[in-house]
Amino acid sequence: MESDLVVPKGSLEDARVERARALSPPLQTSPQVIATAHSAARQGRSAQSKTGTLGRSGSRLLHLGWERANQEEHLVPLSQLTPYISCYICKGYLIDAATITECLHSFCKSCIIKHFEHSNKCPKCNIVVHEAKPHNNLRLDPHLQSIVYKLVAGLEEKEKKQRHEFSKENCPETSKPATGPSEGNIMEFVEPDMSLVLESMDTNADIEHFKPLKMKFVRVSGNATIGHIEKFLKRKMELAAAYRVDIMCGGQLLKNSQSLQEVQCAVGEAGLQDGLLALYYSIVLPPLNVAC
Repeated sequence: MESDLVVPKGSLEDARVERARALSPPLQTSPQVIATAHSAARQGRSAQSKTGTLGRSGSRLLHLGWERANQEEHLVPLSQLTPYISCYICKGYLIDAATITECLHSFCKSCIIKHFEHSNKCPKCNIVVHEAKPHNNLRLDPHLQSIVYKLVAGLEEKEKKQRHEFSKENCPETSKPATGPSEGNIMEFVEPDMSLVLESMDTNADIEHFKPLKMKFVRVSGNATIGHIEKFLKRKMELAAAYRVDIMCGGQLLKNSQSLQEVQCAVGEAGLQDGLLALYYSIVLPPLNVAC
């Protein structure tokens, strides 16, 4: 009897599978379907790869943008820069910044010149600038002064206003004779006048034996030469012919043949003081005659 037959489970499952294969026809997949499936798989992998690449590059761009934003927002307070743009002598912001070539310390020009009247050492590091004439190792620093004006708002405008008022009070314009209208095509040539300020580079001990220069503000023709200025100084200070007067402007030693117009064009704003052309003079002693 069939009920008495015992069939193992494994054999029953195998029989069912074989019966299903016999009843259903075999599936035949065409080459076109297989190619389409492979192409779709490749496109999926490529899209996934591109998405991953874009995601990584996008995150990198976001990171760079965040760093740039932090850099742009990082502001340095002016109080941290004050020690670098201030004068060690007057404790104010640098005006007409002048730098000592021996130690590269910078000060206001007027402050360091007054300091050199009684000392030949740097007021900050105490180094000997020059044994006899420390002014010779002093140079104007227009680049540093430009930085100071850019950092401190309103400082340049305030300084220009004060210089203009000082120049107006101390150097009034001289009245010029009235001239009649020119006739025809003849043009009248007028020599340009220039206002000078003559400053001594010598210490008080060096010039105590000479007559001091009482009038340091001078207005002369722009065609006058440095040789004319030297003769003027010798006459006013009653110097003997054996003495020589060296004249500097903007840190440059001038030649006697240079005209004042040429000097102003050569040094530019570096040679101006309160709107005037500043000439610094030094008396050179004659050599001693040693008898053999």
